[in-house]
Amino acid sequence: MSSLSQISEEDLLCPVCADIFTDPVLQLCSHSVCRACLEEFWSSRGFQECPVCRKRFTGCQTPANLALRNVCESFLQKRGSSEVFCDVHGEKLKLFCLDDNHPVCLVCRDSEKHLHHTFRPVDEAALLLKVYCVKVVNKRLLEYLLQEKNNVLIQLHVISL
Repeated sequence: MSSLSQISEEDLLCPVCADIFTDPVLQLCSHSVCRACLEEFWSSRGFQECPVCRKRFTGCQTPANLALRNVCESFLQKRGSSEVFCDVHGEKLKLFCLDDNHPVCLVCRDSEKHLHHTFRPVDEAALLLKVYCVKVVNKRLLEYLLQEKNNVLIQLHVISL
């Protein structure tokens, strides 16, 4: 089996609700879907049919797909704990040093290396950086559009001669 890091979110999506499986069940045709999705699908159809391949079943049991459920739970836990830690101190990177343009932990902040530096919470710094990037892109776009406008005006002037 491949490691959890090689599994993409797309592999863990229910074909009915397109979300990560919750309480996946295994049908006789070997397709898996969320238990709630399957029950809703069956009640809307009035008979038991696989929502993927449309194979019909009568009085079938749908056992829990425990392996798939465990993989989904592990994936969600890993995705939820995607915090980054300081290479030096092993602490969470909660601050961003504006002087060094680098995320730092609380221990780094208090170190000699960052003495008299200015810090912001990582989320705030990310927002500031995003706003800055948008301004830079808008400025460059405006410069480009003004240059293009000038080029068109020059071409029109040449044509009118």
